Amino acid sequence: MGTPLSPPLTPASPRPAPGVRVGSLSPSHVDLLNDTWPYGGNTRSRRFLAEILACFPQVCLQDGSGQPVAWVLTDHFGTGTHSYTLPEHRRRGHMQVALTLAAQRAHARGFPTFGHTALGNQPMQRLQELLGHRRLPAICRYILHNPGLHRDGP
Repeated sequence: MGTPLSPPLTPASPRPAPGVRVGSLSPSHVDLLNDTWPYGGNTRSRRFLAEILACFPQVCLQDGSGQPVAWVLTDHFGTGTHSYTLPEHRRRGHMQVALTLAAQRAHARGFPTFGHTALGNQPMQRLQELLGHRRLPAICRYILHNPGLHRDGP
């Protein structure tokens, strides 16, 4: 799913739920990111996510104890690359807040926002469309999956 510039954040934009605050991910969260990323679970993906975390913008919503509940990571292309809400925190609007804040921050720096969403991830596709993103149907999609790279090896 691709997205041109999204509408700017307005006063009516979503806010974090009570008890949830905007924070940051730290290097200590890389194992959580690796475990929750569909392409993760191995040492190569862990290194990649650690680099993404260290070098590129991210948004994290945290609970009252500072633990991540939802996040949006971007990669070297500025693409939303790993967005996730922990299952026990879903359906509370956390991802809408995180995506909106990530778009606001990107726009403030003069960048467009866009991302890739798995074809089967209907909730994220609906959310992105709700936020003003639009599909780019002319983009060719290749799904390459090498089971030998998944969750094993260095």
